[in-house]
Amino acid sequence: MGEKNILVACQKINLAFMKSFFFTASNRISFLSTFLQAKERMKIIRSLSIILWVFLIGSHGLFGQTATVTLNYGGGGFCTVCGVQDYQCSSNSTGGWSNNRTFTDPTPAGSVVTGVSVTYYGACNGTLNISLNGASIATNASTGWSCNCGTCSSMTRTSSAAAVLNNYVQGGTNTLTTIVTSGVICCDRIVVSISYTSCTNPTIPVL
Repeated sequence: MGEKNILVACQKINLAFMKSFFFTASNRISFLSTFLQAKERMKIIRSLSIILWVFLIGSHGLFGQTATVTLNYGGGGFCTVCGVQDYQCSSNSTGGWSNNRTFTDPTPAGSVVTGVSVTYYGACNGTLNISLNGASIATNASTGWSCNCGTCSSMTRTSSAAAVLNNYVQGGTNTLTTIVTSGVICCDRIVVSISYTSCTNPTIPVL
């Protein structure tokens, strides 16, 4: 083979090599660009999925909800307390006082109770022992209220003790017991708040 033919053959080989090199490099750049774009898209999808999941679990109650029941004492009264002449005094001077008040569980089926709060509204100063279905919520709780007509004071006690939660009757009847160990209270109503979470929450999305 002459020198000229050898030179032409070398040029062809070099040209083929260069085409192959740049084509391969171009493919690599294109692939890398596509990969990075896909990765960014995945980040966006993951972020949106997390936001959607938080919204869903919030709407399903994972962050906690509260159901309330109001226990009205009703009956007589000598003057206005909490805007009404409709209350009972622990001294039984108004007649009809009872240490026990019952209520039906207000939480939805399938929920898990996480705490119980009771708020008393009324007048006069007394010391209370408060229990739910026999489990203590508070002892020696002093109201410190004024006994003047036209007043309306409140006192709240909360418990998430195991005994209180274990004794709570879901889907049934519960008994709140208020024993006045000293002094007197005139109670207009008690608001029982039951904190709970739902058991039917969606699972975290896996991407």
